[in-house]
Amino acid sequence: MRDGVVLTKYDRRRGTDKRAVELIRQGLGDVVMDTVIPTDVRLVEVAETLDVSLWDGESPGAVAYRALTQEVVDRWLSDGMTRA
Repeated sequence: MRDGVVLTKYDRRRGTDKRAVELIRQGLGDVVMDTVIPTDVRLVEVAETLDVSLWDGESPGAVAYRALTQEVVDRWLSDGMTRA
């Protein structure tokens, strides 16, 4: 799979966010990545100045972005895609 949808700014405390994720997954299916990027103040604080993994590598956002990276690689490899 070359294309995918990433859900971001997710707040697990909000029922509307949970419902939105459900509806998006129902509507788009497997094209939606499993990894969801949460709302994370650390991401906002460093967005213009530094890679969050260097600033606070254990923040929820940094952890989620690493998980997303691995998911993209896994999907890329499982589809038998190779470098051009």
